[in-house]
Amino acid sequence: TMPKVSVIIPVYNGAKFIKDAIESVLAQVYKDYEIIVINDGSTDNTEEVLRPYIKKGLIRYFYQENKGVSAARNKGIEEARGEYVAFLDADDVWLPEFLEEMDKGCVVSISGAIVEYYDEDNHIYNSRLEPAYSSFDICFLLANYRGLIATPGRLLFHRGFLLDNDIMWDEDFAIREDWDFLFSLAKSVGIHNEKVYISDKYMFKYRIRKTGVTRTNNWKWLDYDKSLLEKWKTYFTDCKLREVYADYMWDLARKYFYNTPHKFKAVSYALESIFTDIGPFIGFLSNVKDGIIKGRETRERQL
Repeated sequence: TMPKVSVIIPVYNGAKFIKDAIESVLAQVYKDYEIIVINDGSTDNTEEVLRPYIKKGLIRYFYQENKGVSAARNKGIEEARGEYVAFLDADDVWLPEFLEEMDKGCVVSISGAIVEYYDEDNHIYNSRLEPAYSSFDICFLLANYRGLIATPGRLLFHRGFLLDNDIMWDEDFAIREDWDFLFSLAKSVGIHNEKVYISDKYMFKYRIRKTGVTRTNNWKWLDYDKSLLEKWKTYFTDCKLREVYADYMWDLARKYFYNTPHKFKAVSYALESIFTDIGPFIGFLSNVKDGIIKGRETRERQL
């Protein structure tokens, strides 16, 4: 019989962490699953760590030349035999009840997340809880995309729904691919008026490491932020979120100006913000004015 859930784990140079991820799946209370590991061209000893699991038939293993996490996840969807798919990153883990709790009747289920921050010595120095999204509406997600964790590890998906609606991972995005996928999913959920299961439990551990394998040049993050905003600009407008889009663009302009040598990009993004909605620019002018007044008052007191 075919497994009910296909658990897809993409990995690139994740030898230090991949075992924890796999063991957290093997420890699941719910047992009707398969584990698919896509090795995205690792150059460390990832394959060596995986070999015992391969030999025992505990995982289905696929190797591909390095194409990025989106391509690895797409490969996993293609190879999956389950009715449902779940994506677990190599350095994250599930609590044992995750698959048991997720609703196998909805096209999407979402769990609360336990966010853990690790230092260079791999010790937790901070943690927090993030509830499951209270809404899966695309307008809500567009408005809150900078403040919510979109990592797919907290979600379970109906594979047929993904394939029928051509919801795949955009391989042009090395970063922010999770948000792009989530927007595509929310758009189709809204179009088809599908139900989403929202759990009040915290069953997924999202690990943020100071030297994490997903961390990259800050400029690149900004470039992908811009690409994501451009791709979904029409939907910001449709959702009447012009000022939110303009605010995101203004924030990008500010970050480019202060953190990169690309001042021309900063100016062009600031102009795009202003021409989209004047609100963030007026807010900026108001803050500048307040700063000048406070500075003058401070100097007068000093005199």
